[in-house]
Amino acid sequence: MVEENGTVKYNSRRKIVADLHFVKKSIGVKIDDNINKKFQEISTRNAKFEAMSTDEKIKEILDEKRGVLAQTLFGGRLPE
Repeated sequence: MVEENGTVKYNSRRKIVADLHFVKKSIGVKIDDNINKKFQEISTRNAKFEAMSTDEKIKEILDEKRGVLAQTLFGGRLPE
């Protein structure tokens, strides 16, 4: 598949990719205990990350990111 000049032709690349098979070993994302505890602390219902709905996960991630941004840029409080 590798040409004499060290390149791989497009058709060869397509064949390689077509022959790949991916196996999903688990569902979801493993969350570190420290991160999970942080999400539980900021959750309005004290929920672990795995127990949150997708919308709640997104909301909590955005709230946490906003808090980090506020702390970094404005000393802990976002401007009005």
